[in-house]
Amino acid sequence: MVERNVADAPSLTTDVGRNRKMTLIELIVFVVMISIGVTFSKCAYKVGGFWLAVPGFVLGCLLIPGSILGYERYRKWAYLGDKWMPPCSCGSEEYKPERQNDHFYTICRQCGAVYDKRKNQVFLVVDDQIKLYRTQVKHKGWV
Repeated sequence: MVERNVADAPSLTTDVGRNRKMTLIELIVFVVMISIGVTFSKCAYKVGGFWLAVPGFVLGCLLIPGSILGYERYRKWAYLGDKWMPPCSCGSEEYKPERQNDHFYTICRQCGAVYDKRKNQVFLVVDDQIKLYRTQVKHKGWV
């Protein structure tokens, strides 16, 4: 088995500052945001001139971040807080990720119970047997 270091992995990044790098996806999203802002500005300029073009540009640029913010707020409302994990059977909500047998598990810091999270379901791992612990349901939370 060959071990690889994360630093050796090739990356598609562009230097932006000293320690901050912008990924290719972030660069593409930025260009799309500016393009949407320019398009909104051109449409608004035809209707109301310069004074409507500037707010059109700002609103166009804020369309993507606003959509992401709105989606996050919807998830918090729909999933009743959108907690990452349900409370442990011991009542604790503090977990630590740990790698075991080439798979990441979530372990309770208080009692040491091992959980495996897959999408909206959390499984309890006991003696290499996996049992469904809780499922995240819209408007009900973890059930």
